[in-house]
Amino acid sequence: MTSFCTLNRFFKKFRAYLTFLYIPLKELRRLTKIFQSNRGDNLKVYEELMVSFKSLAAQILKPAVLRENGPEDLCKLELTPFVLLPSDSVDMGTKFANMLEQLKMSPDEKEMMRSRAVDFLLALFKGFQSRLRGTVSLMKRVQKFAMPDFLNSPLDLNSFRPPFFPQDLNMAEVESQFRQMKVREWTAKSTDAFWLEVHSFQDISGDNPFKIISTGEKVYLCRY
Repeated sequence: MTSFCTLNRFFKKFRAYLTFLYIPLKELRRLTKIFQSNRGDNLKVYEELMVSFKSLAAQILKPAVLRENGPEDLCKLELTPFVLLPSDSVDMGTKFANMLEQLKMSPDEKEMMRSRAVDFLLALFKGFQSRLRGTVSLMKRVQKFAMPDFLNSPLDLNSFRPPFFPQDLNMAEVESQFRQMKVREWTAKSTDAFWLEVHSFQDISGDNPFKIISTGEKVYLCRY
């Protein structure tokens, strides 16, 4: 009888852990599928990754920390007790919390289960930090070239700077190319496809009149 009770308790604990892991693992599978998609738009991929990162941050960090730190700061944030929620305030999901409450075990054992769940979320958050560190500032610049906003907004000449564009870039030529780009008909809708179309464009003489702009932006997107 004792062995049966021990085994039963083990399976209930195991089931609680699986319940906790289901949502974060499902989200990781979703992100992996997006990354592996041949139709992926780099900016859209980044936005999906950032949504997951911010959502995870809200589960483990104090509200004041979230208010005071933007995405770039969160990527560099050191996970100390000063910035983290107490383990009993971390959002691990209502179902897991209810299952944990119903388990017949000591408060110390329940706290150990919470701590293991929190450790998993912290490890996941650090993984996001590692993947996004250095990418946030880059993508802020890339977003200036996102479609359809790029053609529908005034030209921001500050975006045309090294390392993706040459230091001695002729800004008058950039403005001229931009004016022509705005009045041409383009078939591509996504950002990646649009810049590939621009980069591959040839006029009747076989030249690409948008080479200066499109080459730099292609480097942007390829680097990400």
